[in-house]
Amino acid sequence: MPTSCSRRNAAAFAAMLRRLPDEASPVLGPPAYYLALADFLDRHGSRRHARCYLPDAALQLFDTGALTPCPVGWTAEIGNLKTGDAGTVMAEVGRHKMYDLLTREPPRVPVCRNCFSQADIVTLFIAGAVSIEEITRMPMYGTAEARGRLLELRERLSAAKTSAAAPSFGSTLALV
Repeated sequence: MPTSCSRRNAAAFAAMLRRLPDEASPVLGPPAYYLALADFLDRHGSRRHARCYLPDAALQLFDTGALTPCPVGWTAEIGNLKTGDAGTVMAEVGRHKMYDLLTREPPRVPVCRNCFSQADIVTLFIAGAVSIEEITRMPMYGTAEARGRLLELRERLSAAKTSAAAPSFGSTLALV
């Protein structure tokens, strides 16, 4: 539980984040990101309340060969590309039981409940809070390939949510 001092610091930082888009918009990412981060810090008490789409969009590969479904934090190894068969490991992408846990709304996995990262811009885009024009102004997402992949992800995940079916993972879902 945060102390009153840390809550005051979080509130002061959140207030500064809310001013940033107006004061420094030419060098910042989408305003929705800073507002969402500010809400996470002070209105939500550093607790995530909304679903995260990052496990649907990317993976994390460690130098040991371990592959995890969350591109931000260590959750669970779904396979190891150095010690296991690559085809068998990749077959777990999107299908491993951790995907169901990591993508629930509200977040159920403890590590997810207090997570907010720079990659949440992708979650905000997929959720509709950030436009394609806003996200592709950022160099990391500015290529035609990244733009196409982002639009594909948003369409696929929106259709899956609408149909209440799990997304179809025919291949690795990486941004680029």
